[in-house]
Amino acid sequence: MELIVDGETIEARDGEDVLTALVRTGKAPAGCLCFGGDCPNCLAVVDGIAYVRMCRTPVRPGLDVRPFGVSELPPLPDASPTEAVLCRNEHVDVVVVGAGSAGVAEAERLRGEERDVVILDDEQGVEVLAVYPGPEVVARSDDEIVRYFASEVVIATGAMEIQPVVPGSELTGILTRRAAERLVRAGVELGRVVAVGTPPAGVDCETLPGDLVRFEGESRVEAVVVRDPTGEEVRRSCDTAVVDLGTYPRDVLARMGVPGQVRTVGPASGEGTIPPCPDRGVICPCSGVTVEDLDSVWDRGFRELELVKRATLAGTGTCQGGVCAPYLRSFVADRRAGQDRRKHLCPRLRSSA
Repeated sequence: MELIVDGETIEARDGEDVLTALVRTGKAPAGCLCFGGDCPNCLAVVDGIAYVRMCRTPVRPGLDVRPFGVSELPPLPDASPTEAVLCRNEHVDVVVVGAGSAGVAEAERLRGEERDVVILDDEQGVEVLAVYPGPEVVARSDDEIVRYFASEVVIATGAMEIQPVVPGSELTGILTRRAAERLVRAGVELGRVVAVGTPPAGVDCETLPGDLVRFEGESRVEAVVVRDPTGEEVRRSCDTAVVDLGTYPRDVLARMGVPGQVRTVGPASGEGTIPPCPDRGVICPCSGVTVEDLDSVWDRGFRELELVKRATLAGTGTCQGGVCAPYLRSFVADRRAGQDRRKHLCPRLRSSA
């Protein structure tokens, strides 16, 4: 079938998502791609609707796609009348958000207790927008918005992959491990692949051990640089860079809810990996917040995580902390540890603190 991307016709395969079609045809957006709906790097205006994630949008003939960069605002819609969207209410016993193994298992257990359960999952075309006290779950699909009123909400949204925050993270051609595996299963050629961390299954690649230092290239990644155990920098040329930096729970919806009404199961309830605090780079691509920006607000007295977020706007953009949340935690932990070390070394500072 054919799609219209920025006014140009491209071919797509039946059953794939829009982002896969773009990568296949050499039109991948900039930045690390996760194909999990967590990063802000695959946003587009799709058939006139802004802020649509292309990795969650199935292709269909004639689809009009206008990608826009993470730091850009989407084009304003035209003045033509919009179609009415059906809104309805539904009352159920339990809403389970997430149709992975943990969500399905929990739904089956609850149904065994003869409870009325609804499973909502964006892979099935239903995106959960919010969880409100009640509890109330607001979800949307292509043709309607539904408000689910329930006695309990179970969040089984799994864990997202941690994105890289180093110089060059904004280059095209960087993938998380799961994203690389998904593209290869779809038959997409990735060229010469260099992997940092656990290599992707089923992908022919070179594994580069060490700590990620930077990506090099003009607009697309051309090389990966790591620091080996001896402290030396090692560089490898590549067409595609794949990173596995650990995972972090998808718990944004859980944190919207009221304790006692909302609970998590599976990887969404885990602690996750806290990456090392970066010394350079853009921590929040949505708001353009750098490590230097975090240092600036820290030096001005914003010493709590939530205050750091509000002073910089990190975590308030489209991905709602999908990229920056783990790094904000590592930044605050690193700076607090530095304070503690200084207090220990300086009795005068300790007595005045």
